Formats: sequence, structure tokens, C-alpha cells
Amino acid sequence: MILIVLLSALALASGIFVLALIAALRRRPAAPSLEGVLLSAVTSFFDALGIGGFAPTTAYFKFRRNVPDELIPATMISGYALAAATEGFVFITAVQVDPLLLGLSIAASVAGAVLGVSLGARLPVTPI
Repeated sequence: MILIVLLSALALASGIFVLALIAALRRRPAAPSLEGVLLSAVTSFFDALGIGGFAPTTAYFKFRRNVPDELIPATMISGYALAAATEGFVFITAVQVDPLLLGLSIAASVAGAVLGVSLGARLPVTPI
């Protein structure tokens, strides 16, 4: 029962994110570059293995100067949202986990993402 609630909440949040993404792309059309797609595919794969994706992505952004420093946190969090949701669906259904631990982990991740984007976008460049 709890897993159904968690999967439903994840599906709802993913749907809302996709709708917001579509609305943003209508206002300001943009297409992902091949470089960005390859980077996210590699780092998402390593993230699924538990290695993490934010550190290599940050290093790559800094090295290639693809994204202004002040936009790196918000870019990564919004850019990896659907990949993380997909990983969530796969691992929630494939791996046996205590529902309480899973629910608290999801809540902490969502809270961290919301706070991280809102605070990170307002920080001066130096701390980032």
C-alpha cells in the first residue's frame, strides 16, 4: 500500500515537472546539445551505481564553461530531475526497501532539491 502511494506521488511530481518544463520551453525554446545528453547519460549511469553525478557534472561545467557558475546548482537539479525520477521508479519496484526508510529518503530528497534550487540560484558566485 505504501509503495503504491510513493509511486503515485513520484508519478504526480514527475508529471508536474514535465508540465512546467513544457511551459518553460514554450516561452524560451531550447534544444539539448549532444554534449549535454552524453554527459547526463554517463553521469546518470554512475549515479545509479552509487558513484554520484553532481561532482563530475560540476567539474565538467567548470572545465568547459558551458554554464555560468551561478546557474550550475539550479541547472543540475532541474536537469537531473527526470533521470532521478526514472531511477526512483526502477529501484522502488525492483529492490525491496523498508517503506518508512524509502518515504523519508524521498521526502528529504525533494526538500533538498526545492531548497537547493531556491537558495542556490540566489547565492553569490563566490560560494558556488
